Amino acid sequence: MILTIKDERVFDALVRGEKSYEGRKWKEDYRHLRPGDYLLFVLEGGGEILLSEVADVKRFGSVREMVDALWKELIPWASSPEEALKVYRSFYSPEDEAVALGVKPIHLFRLNQRSAQKWLGLSLPPLKVAFGVDNGELFDGHFGDAPSFWIYEVTLDGYRLLEKRPNTTEEEEEEEHGHHHGNPAKFRAIYSILKDVDVWAAFRMGPNYVRIVKETDKVPFITGTRKLQEALDRVRRKYLSLALRRVCRGNRENE
Repeated sequence: MILTIKDERVFDALVRGEKSYEGRKWKEDYRHLRPGDYLLFVLEGGGEILLSEVADVKRFGSVREMVDALWKELIPWASSPEEALKVYRSFYSPEDEAVALGVKPIHLFRLNQRSAQKWLGLSLPPLKVAFGVDNGELFDGHFGDAPSFWIYEVTLDGYRLLEKRPNTTEEEEEEEHGHHHGNPAKFRAIYSILKDVDVWAAFRMGPNYVRIVKETDKVPFITGTRKLQEALDRVRRKYLSLALRRVCRGNRENE
């Protein structure tokens, strides 16, 4: 499993073994983790990755309950449970169901082609990323309805524009019963245009988001901004996790 870390202080504490538990809002993916499994902690924008072993998995009814029980192991620089909880309030509600993952650091490395091959046995080529664009900004609507798709090559070092593809699909009306699941015909049409692209990046993804995740090896990415430059920077900062997700999804498809 790949977990992105945004705070360098948190990442460093994991590397040193001072932070022995990583707390997250509960999701079903964590149900399958067992002691002895491995986690990859990716420092967002830092070009570093930490391979860790799962030592323990504790599920809690709330973030507050988790922090009360493990605050020093979760936030080692905190002076009290209240201070530790304040950190988590930046990301989650104190009442969210939570999981604490006990971890042991194994190896820290900078991720590049050579180290990825050596330590993970993975080849991480440049990603091809498609942005749904309208008048130079990300389209303010569902990804599949964007007038055009701008295709970029993204690496750890930066990005470059490869081409601009028009959206040649005909307008597909959503069937009434398919409102929450997306239109399969529209999805297939978009897939035919972007089948060679690794990541589909959008301001709004639409109901076919679930179909992308379940039925293809493509990685969807919600940018959180309509400004193309900001969206590109966010994709580049998340290159490590996106590239690893792409490799894992591709391996799953080939099984």
